[in-house]
Amino acid sequence: YISGEDEDKRRHMQAAWREKLGVKHYVFKDFMRTESKLLAYKSEGLPADDLSMENGIVILESMQTCLIIDPAQQAFEWLKTHFAHNRITVDTTTAADDRFQTTLELSVRFGKTLIISEVDKVEPILYPILRQDLMTAGPKRTVQIGEKQIDWQDSFRLYLITRNPNLLLPPDAAALVSMVNFAITRSGLEGQLLGVTLQHEKPELEEQKSKLLQQEEEYKMQLSGLEDTLLRDLAASETSLLENKALIDSLNQIKSKSVTIVQSLEESHSLQESIDRQRNSYRSFASVGSSLFFLIKSLPAVNHMYQFSLSVFLKLFNAALKENADQDALSSSTGEPHTLETRRRSGGDISDKIANLKSSLLRRTYFYVCRSLFKVDRLLFGMHMCHGLFPVAFEEKEWDLFMGRTVVPSGHRATKPPTWLDPDTLPAFNAFESQLPELLRDMSLDNHADDWYRWMRSKEPEAALPSACNAANKKFSPFQHLLITQTFRPDRVPHAMEQTVTKLLKLPTAQPPVLSLANVVDEESSNTEPILLVTTAGADPSQELQDLADKKVGREKFTALAMGGGQMETASKLLRECALQGSWLCLKNLHLVVAWLPQLEKEFNMLEPHESFRLWLTSEPHDKFPALLLSQSLKVTFEAPPGIKNNMMKTYTLWSHDFLRNLSPFPAQVLFILAWFHAILQERRNYIPQGWVKFHEFSTADLRCAADIIVANCSKDLPDWPTLYGLFENAIYGGRMDSNADVRILRTYLSGYFNNEMLGLGHNAKSIKDAAPPSKRTTQLSKGLSIPQSNQHDDFLKVIGNLSDVDGPQHFMLPA
Repeated sequence: YISGEDEDKRRHMQAAWREKLGVKHYVFKDFMRTESKLLAYKSEGLPADDLSMENGIVILESMQTCLIIDPAQQAFEWLKTHFAHNRITVDTTTAADDRFQTTLELSVRFGKTLIISEVDKVEPILYPILRQDLMTAGPKRTVQIGEKQIDWQDSFRLYLITRNPNLLLPPDAAALVSMVNFAITRSGLEGQLLGVTLQHEKPELEEQKSKLLQQEEEYKMQLSGLEDTLLRDLAASETSLLENKALIDSLNQIKSKSVTIVQSLEESHSLQESIDRQRNSYRSFASVGSSLFFLIKSLPAVNHMYQFSLSVFLKLFNAALKENADQDALSSSTGEPHTLETRRRSGGDISDKIANLKSSLLRRTYFYVCRSLFKVDRLLFGMHMCHGLFPVAFEEKEWDLFMGRTVVPSGHRATKPPTWLDPDTLPAFNAFESQLPELLRDMSLDNHADDWYRWMRSKEPEAALPSACNAANKKFSPFQHLLITQTFRPDRVPHAMEQTVTKLLKLPTAQPPVLSLANVVDEESSNTEPILLVTTAGADPSQELQDLADKKVGREKFTALAMGGGQMETASKLLRECALQGSWLCLKNLHLVVAWLPQLEKEFNMLEPHESFRLWLTSEPHDKFPALLLSQSLKVTFEAPPGIKNNMMKTYTLWSHDFLRNLSPFPAQVLFILAWFHAILQERRNYIPQGWVKFHEFSTADLRCAADIIVANCSKDLPDWPTLYGLFENAIYGGRMDSNADVRILRTYLSGYFNNEMLGLGHNAKSIKDAAPPSKRTTQLSKGLSIPQSNQHDDFLKVIGNLSDVDGPQHFMLPA
């Protein structure tokens, strides 16, 4: 009755029942199965947590057909393995399969076990089977399937499986099935992750525990057998117990054996407790993993497109374990001396190893998830992780103030604000004072007014608090530092948030690595996982994907189809053909056909694709996009990378080593100016309406066209700059502008960056031969940014790598 509930609800209901019945100790799985059976289920692939074990028992014992909610497909794989071990013939199908009815009929007729996966409703054809509407005709019993009467075999078993955790059934269908919920809970996932960790880090502990449980089971069986023997001997005795020498000898033997068995059980319990203590040393890592997964699961509240499955998280979890194991193996192979630092790095000490595992998991998860988020939500996710994983670092009042949930009481008498305070920040200062008076007092604003004034006027106040705070021996947490910045310098809050995230999560940077579709294909993609590119206005990955396909599989093995206008049948046909041939298929603009996407998801899961097959999907965000397809896909948001540095890095992933090597240094230098120019135009959109009057969709296609023009015009000698200005202003970048103010800004950038002086030439120079030696060139794109005198890809990357991660308004010719 409660197999459809989650783990917490089950525990609550069972506790209430035990209390009413006066039963002190009752464990469902121990009552229904022996330890040896449960260990067998575990060896077949069923997760070892209590929820999964209970569900496995219900599935095998239920009188009704089970509808299994299985988001991670763990139950589906376990069932197939379990039946194979027991030599039971199993057929699997889906309702979308063309042979669905035929498979169902044959399974009923021959008494097979049938698993129907990808269920989103109970099909009408199944109702007679679920109701057991059997008709007797002589010695035979039949059931109606469609328009046919099919012979019924009592050995027939039916299991329905869905990956949809929010499946709703009508009352008539819900009454005919037993819901079994494998949706994981926090404690259940912690136990599951602990098992995965131990299997990877300490497999011997799991083996010892399994052997001990088997020994305990054997001892208990022997004890039970001795009790049965004792009762049987007593019942068979025909004389006085004191005169029956054979019975007395038998009783003495039973007593001796029972004492030995009890001692063995006590030793086994003691050894098991010791093993459990060793196992629990890894529990903190499993606990972090469990908390992290549920933090990720809450992201759809921010954007519906942010859906992640448990199977994806388990891949990240296993990757973190493998990374740590590889580091251990590397340390062993190099023969490093076991210094404290070596032990810390290799995980020789258990606490250091767990710290390394946590760090690896947090880093991998943060960067993986951030790649699937729009850049505006990445710091939000970082703060969400910090708050969820390190609650002690956030006092409730501090968090409420940060979230803007505080209200200044009407009768609150505010103290006189500092004279150097910006009037616009006065409401924030009053809220800060009313919520955190102790913190405000520790800041000593009046006693160190000069220090605070200089801090207030500094370019990067988030970098450090005034030196007076350190002199007063007041320790401010990273989050308190953020709150102070939020109150006095709200313009620097994003940078302060980034600093808080990197400190608490121990990350090198809060920005994920620059996106490379080639790396996604080589390192992460598979033929069973769609790659979903979530696009924004002006971002089109088509050309980059086409170029990648040309390199990886060839133009003839890449097919792209723009959806909409009745292309669904064509898309389904191409999907089957490409999966069979091992080609790449790209379906574009899926937000136009969201009603068809559930069918696409089912057809994709029915495929047995070629190893080289890849399915690429592009879509803009849409609230009706199927959650199952989102969680199953490898998601990448495709938008301009945040920051000038990342933007230029992205540009140079598009320009390969060979592309630059085939150019002379002069056009390669002009291309470097173009990369800077393109990044400036895109990042200036962060300052609307001061930067641009409105948002302009500068895209990778603009960059590609501009690069083609530069290569064509600079390959021999100096380009005709006025012609370049005209093409950039009227066709490529300025063609979409309808504001004279924005056109003037674009024109200023063009004349300021694309000129002879920027390339070390005189104003009236006629040839690149007139260029000054590199040592005498003084013109820079920005302060400290000189153009490399080279055509080597690595030289440009080195210069870009030295750029700051933080962009100031001065980069965009805006007032600081």
